Amino acid sequence: MNAAYFAPSIIQGLGYSSIETQLHTVPPYACAVVLGMIFAIASDRFRHRYSFVMLGGALAVAGFLVLLVVRKHNHLRYGAIFMACMGVNSSLPVTISWVSMNREYQNLSRAFLSL
Repeated sequence: MNAAYFAPSIIQGLGYSSIETQLHTVPPYACAVVLGMIFAIASDRFRHRYSFVMLGGALAVAGFLVLLVVRKHNHLRYGAIFMACMGVNSSLPVTISWVSMNREYQNLSRAFLSL
C-alpha cells in the first residue's frame, strides 16, 4: 500500500488548506525520485541489487511503523510519509531491473515486463 491514499489527510491535519495540502504531497515523491535514481545508478555500478531492495524495504517499514504508532505529532507523521514514499518507490526500479536481468530469455522478459 502506498502513502498516496492517506498522505493528504495527514498533511491536512497540520492545518493547511486543500490546495496547500495537495502541494505538500509533492515533496515526498520528489525525494523518492531522487533516491530511486541514486539506488538505480549505485546498484548498476556495483552490480548488486539485493542490498538496495532491502534498504528501501527497511526505510518503508520504518516509515509505516511511525505512521502506525504516532498519532498526535503530525510533523513527525509528515516525515514518516517521506520515509514510506522513499522506501517503497525507490526500490521498485531496482526490483524490476533485477527480475529482468535474471531471466533466461532476457529479450522476451523485457517485452513482457514493459506491459
